[in-house]
Amino acid sequence: DLFRRFGIVKRHTTNEWCSFACSYIFYFMFLCNPQIRVHIDESELKWSSIPNRICLLANHASFLDALIVTAFSPVKFIINSRTLMKSSLRNLPIFGGVFDRVGHFPVYFKATEGSSFSVDKEKQAKVNEHVIAHIQRDGRLTIFPE
Repeated sequence: DLFRRFGIVKRHTTNEWCSFACSYIFYFMFLCNPQIRVHIDESELKWSSIPNRICLLANHASFLDALIVTAFSPVKFIINSRTLMKSSLRNLPIFGGVFDRVGHFPVYFKATEGSSFSVDKEKQAKVNEHVIAHIQRDGRLTIFPE
């Protein structure tokens, strides 16, 4: 993070390095857990046929969803992917720092608990500018709606 603060390494480069590292670390984590099995069926759609500008929507059934997508997607797909995620997740030990370094976009909800999904429009407007800039750079957006 010091390299980024002093301008030695650009934020985009840090995001790519961290995404690359997470992809392999999460893949290794699943390899070390034989009780978790993942089957990928590429008979319908090949990774190579997915365009650069894409929004991937994946069902959010557990905390492992994002880890599985990161671990089993090709690295070249993950490096330029960012996720919209609840801003309070950045406060989690270890993972919060990873979410920031990878470059995920926070979603600022008005209420911190319960079933209220009202968004703080003022804070979110600034985030949306970064999301649009990411997409214009051929970035990918991954969303896990609840």
